[in-house]
Amino acid sequence: FARASASWEAALRLAQLGDWENATVALTQARDAALIVHASWSDLHSRFADPTLRHQWQKWASETIAHSRASGATVIIVDKLNRRLDLYIAGTLATSYPAELGANGLRRKQHSGDRATPEGIYRVTDRKSGPRTKYYKALLIDYPNEEDRSRYEALRRRGAIPWRVGIGNLIEVHGEGGEGTDWTDGCVALANPHMDQVYAASHLGTLVTIVGTYVR
Repeated sequence: FARASASWEAALRLAQLGDWENATVALTQARDAALIVHASWSDLHSRFADPTLRHQWQKWASETIAHSRASGATVIIVDKLNRRLDLYIAGTLATSYPAELGANGLRRKQHSGDRATPEGIYRVTDRKSGPRTKYYKALLIDYPNEEDRSRYEALRRRGAIPWRVGIGNLIEVHGEGGEGTDWTDGCVALANPHMDQVYAASHLGTLVTIVGTYVR
């Protein structure tokens, strides 16, 4: 995008000078760079229009809300596309907070180091605060789950993941967010005041369901 913008500005300057030949070259370079951005954007976002994926995400969210309603429990649903964390209590949406993802967070996590945010139904396995976390407060979830492991092994067998690369772990909902951009290594980040409320409402075993997107 930066190359496209720079080439576009160069084309404008050259055109103002009457250098139509070089302006055309710069304009072509701007178009080519913009097409690369467009192709990457389309590839990244096409999965959010996939009816199979949308059905799966909605099913996970509905099951999580049904569990909350039946048990009276607090549950968490993260909508990655909308960068939002929803907190349900006894099946009712209590509040929502802006959320930040991994640097490649819109993709589904496949292995260690991909900086993608996982998708699935997880549970809180540890609650961290003080010196136990550098992210203010944190809820560790049980990624990878059984489905994550099965998908990882299938990708390794196909050669899509090198054998030396592990599946990854240490995925959390944590504080120190509020950056307004996706920056984590795969975790979900909240602003600290919001993390205070989510942390207080959660306990060991709390469901944390992460989906591409869902209709609530």
